[in-house]
Amino acid sequence: MQAGLLNTWSCVVSMYGNKHAVMFQRVLSTLQNVSFR
Repeated sequence: MQAGLLNTWSCVVSMYGNKHAVMFQRVLSTLQNVSFR
């Protein structure tokens, strides 16, 4: 599952650039924290 998240993140980096990628990474981190509680 993490591999899929990394692939999605890579796609976002390619499409939107680093600024949006940082925001997306924050969202992913939040989602992962909620999921693993």
